[in-house]
Amino acid sequence: MAKIIYAFPKLAGNTGWFDILKERVKEKSFTKKRFEAAVKNLIDTCEYPEPTIANIISFDNRIEMLTTNEVSDRAKAFGNTIWKYYTAVDIGGKLYYTPNSNVEAYGLRIWEAKRVEISPPEKEKVIWAKSPFEEIKKKFNF
Repeated sequence: MAKIIYAFPKLAGNTGWFDILKERVKEKSFTKKRFEAAVKNLIDTCEYPEPTIANIISFDNRIEMLTTNEVSDRAKAFGNTIWKYYTAVDIGGKLYYTPNSNVEAYGLRIWEAKRVEISPPEKEKVIWAKSPFEEIKKKFNF
């Protein structure tokens, strides 16, 4: 909020404006990072002497994130070369794909495939049951 006051000093005494802004930001589920990006965008693009709350709330910097199935569907529709335009990224421990340009622009963490060592299963002991024929052979000396 301080950046807004420094950039737009006329808003400094208008606590009602900031109360409404906080309410709208919360209702729109802005993350801290998204809010900071919206404020930076406001400072860079506001054409009026005073910004409106809509100038901040309308800012949307969400980026395209696709699941493996969604990229696969696109590959079926447009060909397998589509995979070279997407990078696998780690979002909260889950695998998503995003256009390559987003990785550096938003500082996304590239997905690292983790190798899991799986020990071979223990050999099962196989107990062969004697066939009834073997018992009969012994009994009658065949």
